[in-house]
Amino acid sequence: MSNEFTVSSLLKIDKNFMTDTKQVSNLKISQTGDGAIGGVQNIGTAAEAIDMGDVSTPGLCWFRNLAAAGGNYVQIGMDVGGAGFEEFIRLLGGETAGPFRLDMVATGVLQAKADTGAIELQYVIYEE
Repeated sequence: MSNEFTVSSLLKIDKNFMTDTKQVSNLKISQTGDGAIGGVQNIGTAAEAIDMGDVSTPGLCWFRNLAAAGGNYVQIGMDVGGAGFEEFIRLLGGETAGPFRLDMVATGVLQAKADTGAIELQYVIYEE
């Protein structure tokens, strides 16, 4: 099969003298594998692995910080062996990221870390 995913998104800003809109409608994306993992994971203030289940080749993903707006932020990143936790996403309370494609190095571990108190991270990771 092909075109299993359909993505539509809208990003709009209107502040002071800046107005901009980015929109994608009905973007079709194919999935080779069949697997997926997701749910809600409690993330503490020390970097911890995000549960990847049996998804060995991650593809599209989506994340949401379930903390209330103005609450703790969560960092999402990777530990690539010896280098420690390297953040590449920061989500404030209520914010989402995705869908986007994960490109993980063979030795990388997808991790998350909360700011000053634990948060609930909602997520889904689809196999490539």
